[in-house]
Amino acid sequence: MSAFAAGVAFLLWLQNPADLFQKAPPAVDEAVRARVKQFFQAHVDGKFRAAAEVVAEDSQDAFFAANKPRCYSFEITKIEYLDEFTRATAVVACEMDHPAPGMGGVKVKVPRTSLWKQENGQWWYYIDPNQGYRTPFGIMKPGPGTQATPIPPAGPGGTAPGAPGIDVEAALSWVKADKSEFPFSRVKPGNGEIKLTNRGPDTATLVLQYPPMPGLEVKLDRTEVKQGETARLIAQWKPGDIPPPPAIRVQIMVRPTSQVLDLRALFAKE
Repeated sequence: MSAFAAGVAFLLWLQNPADLFQKAPPAVDEAVRARVKQFFQAHVDGKFRAAAEVVAEDSQDAFFAANKPRCYSFEITKIEYLDEFTRATAVVACEMDHPAPGMGGVKVKVPRTSLWKQENGQWWYYIDPNQGYRTPFGIMKPGPGTQATPIPPAGPGGTAPGAPGIDVEAALSWVKADKSEFPFSRVKPGNGEIKLTNRGPDTATLVLQYPPMPGLEVKLDRTEVKQGETARLIAQWKPGDIPPPPAIRVQIMVRPTSQVLDLRALFAKE
């Protein structure tokens, strides 16, 4: 084997094999991102007819019937490709309103998933009827002999008080944390643990997000938590040359409810 071939083989070995198959050609990825941005920017602007311009024909009716809560800003966090890059699932973090007792409401970033397919050389947003008319902002489930009506998703910024058939409080509390903070000293190493228990009726998927900070490592011991089971969120802190801020936000996003657990790593001065 030549030195060049050996080098290429070594680089491929370093990569996650799944990434090799998921990574789309640049032109495909660029085209999908452009359509996703067009779709969600229209929601930010409140121009839903503009959003409909990228909605597949067979999903137009469901799209216009779906709940459309306000999205103030958005960021594409992940795109996964399927079927030889002819279908895609885009995860977007939308900044949305979340009612907070005594505060009138706060804005939080909530993950929203949208489905995309390629037809006639163009990418289109679509709603899969086999998934209960899942939309980025809710799930539509038609009842017997009735027209499909939107059911808002259970999660910050996506709930509607009094929505029929939805126990909003239960959906917002599927996963319970035994505490909300990791207490650390800025100058001393330390570690901490928060237990996350799934009290919901089905398996919960946990997604961890926190800003990078040299010396701080936060991880889940598991991401799939069955009903009644508990996951551990483990944090380790090693002081370095860069001092930490007083607090670092650690978020756990729960699927399929879109519940968000807002936790903190706190750094005391001593």
